[in-house]
Amino acid sequence: MSTPSKRKILGIGILKESSSQDPAYSPERVKQEVDQELARLREAGFEFTLYFADSKDIEATMPAVKSLLRDSAWDGVSVGFGLRGAIEYTALFEDIVNAVITETRGNVPKLMFTSSTTDIYDAAIRVLGARP
Repeated sequence: MSTPSKRKILGIGILKESSSQDPAYSPERVKQEVDQELARLREAGFEFTLYFADSKDIEATMPAVKSLLRDSAWDGVSVGFGLRGAIEYTALFEDIVNAVITETRGNVPKLMFTSSTTDIYDAAIRVLGARP
C-alpha cells in the first residue's frame, strides 16, 4: 500500500523589529512559535515551505514570492497576520494574493489566513482538511 503524497503549503510572513518592548512580538519569539506549528504540520503529513519577508527590504519580497509560486505546485498558501493585519503592508498583502492567482503552476492553491503565529496548523486543517 502506498503512502499518500504530502500536501504542500507555502507560508508567507514577515519578520519585523518590534515597535514595542513586548517580547511576545520579537523575531525570536515569532520564529519559535512558527517552528512549533510547523512541527505539528509535518506530523500531520504536510510539507511546509516558509518565506519571511524582511521589513527592511520589502522590495525583495515580490520577486521572491513569485519565484516560489512558480517553482512548485502548491495545495495552499498561508499569509500571516503580520502582513494581512498591518496597514503599512496592505499593498504588499494585495500583491501577494494576486500573485497566488496569476503566478502559480497548475491549479490555484487555496488561500489561508492566520490570526497569529500559533494558529498556522489550525488554518491548514480548516482550509485543506485533515487526512483520514
